[in-house]
Amino acid sequence: MKKEIYELEKLWAENKYLVLSRSQKNYKKIRELLKEKNNPNSTEIIKLIEDSKNLPKSVPNAINAAEHIWGYFKNLADENEKESFQKLIASFKKSEVSEKNIKQFLKRLLEKYPNSYLIKSNYFDID
Repeated sequence: MKKEIYELEKLWAENKYLVLSRSQKNYKKIRELLKEKNNPNSTEIIKLIEDSKNLPKSVPNAINAAEHIWGYFKNLADENEKESFQKLIASFKKSEVSEKNIKQFLKRLLEKYPNSYLIKSNYFDID
């Protein structure tokens, strides 16, 4: 059972920001399911992760996830990077840039300021 829980938490770590970028509802539901440490419903969690990958994109969810990821960098980033992130978010809200542009920017920050947790995330892999 411990191995199953470990694998489930690993799967969640890889997918949490992708899920958040598509559905805050699914994100919260998975977090609640994971609180059942002794017996989390792995089938339900996996289904919610997979379902989230197929949901349509939404600007508010994409921004929420990007801002969560930005939280890992905000104290490391220089003034230009901080300004660039804010401009990207504003431009995304006006449909002037895509979510992919934000992810590319955040991925560059991840390369500059490595974070072992984020490196394992598939948030950057899926458009």
